[in-house]
Amino acid sequence: MIYIKKCLMRVVAGGAIFALTHALWAAPTNNVSAPDRAATIHAIPKPQFPYSLWKQGIRTGTATLILSIDPQGFLDDWLVIETSHQDLVGAIEEAVIQWTFEPEIKDGAGEYSMLRMPIFFDVTEATAHIMSNSFPHQMREFASSSKARFRPDRKALLFALADELDQYPLLIEQPRPLVSMEAMGRSLGTEATFTFYIDTNGRVRMPRLVNTIGDPDPQVLFAAIETLGNWRFKPLTSKRKPVIFEASQKFIFSYLFASNE
Repeated sequence: MIYIKKCLMRVVAGGAIFALTHALWAAPTNNVSAPDRAATIHAIPKPQFPYSLWKQGIRTGTATLILSIDPQGFLDDWLVIETSHQDLVGAIEEAVIQWTFEPEIKDGAGEYSMLRMPIFFDVTEATAHIMSNSFPHQMREFASSSKARFRPDRKALLFALADELDQYPLLIEQPRPLVSMEAMGRSLGTEATFTFYIDTNGRVRMPRLVNTIGDPDPQVLFAAIETLGNWRFKPLTSKRKPVIFEASQKFIFSYLFASNE
């Protein structure tokens, strides 16, 4: 059961709190330490400006791409969250699957990370200008082990903020986290906050840890993020058009999360 009040949704089971994210790049206060080296991207080849747009007399365009990079430097997931023209998504897809990356490094080891990449298309140069920087909501220690590859949401032209949604996010599938009683006993009263995207199909994409209070057991954190990755929402719209939305999820750990198995 979900109770909604203004822009806050409380998920009763486990004492979890689901909070709508109002600002696109507003990083929450967190205690996750900075990396020794941020992830980097080798953007070769660059996306080509679509001929379909050129035929319509369109000469420029923009898009914003979010990339999830795994500890080995492979592309884990990606999502176009904003674009001026739908056809640009296909051009980005053809290019991004050929890109290579250097992973984020922390304490000598690779970590999961995210990059936000604005892309500016200009037909006069036939290619795209690419600007990349480390995304402030970074998943340092934990990330979903799932290697499912997602294709971009071709229906999505906009990233929506909370006050632009036609309705609040409605959680329609919420699998129960499975974690041992022993691990939960070491985590009682601790908290962890994750951020994630809800894509145009209602699927949770790129969940990442941004804050902890106390010292949750690693097994509990893995269980929480794996569970988030399996949540499903009713697809969201803004002005009746499908949109992508960023949300945050706070878990307050208790024995309600634990399994007797």
